[in-house]
Amino acid sequence: MDYVIGIGDYAISQTRGDCLKTYALASCVALTVYHPMLKAAGMIHMALPSPNNDLEARARPAYYVTTGIPLLLNLFQKEYGGSVKELVIKLFGGAYSVNEDDYFRIGMKNVSIAHQILAERHIPMMFEETGGYISRSLIMATEKGDVKVIAYPITI
Repeated sequence: MDYVIGIGDYAISQTRGDCLKTYALASCVALTVYHPMLKAAGMIHMALPSPNNDLEARARPAYYVTTGIPLLLNLFQKEYGGSVKELVIKLFGGAYSVNEDDYFRIGMKNVSIAHQILAERHIPMMFEETGGYISRSLIMATEKGDVKVIAYPITI
């Protein structure tokens, strides 16, 4: 089964043959998790670094990096067990805006917050493909946890 993960969405699976997919990561970031012994995979597509208030955080926890990463890690561990230290974690997206007046620099902030959350939890990131002026789409298979990246330039 294919799971298409939209902005502010996530999925986990341990079913052989399943694929987790997300499209058009620009300033958004996606975090993938994979447990090699359990053959379980997860992916989340996050748009913004953090919510403005608790109401936003509760309404859309996967939309924000500060709430989305803990949500995915906790759900993954609750569903499949194992230690988060055994996970293969990868980060994608966080592109720069082609707009010279990119005052908010959302892509860079998303990446920075993701690094901070993982560091606070002492969870190593195994791979990262972030930044640049490219949009990325991802396809992740549950069997091996490999992530195929399809990248294309961001244009105005």
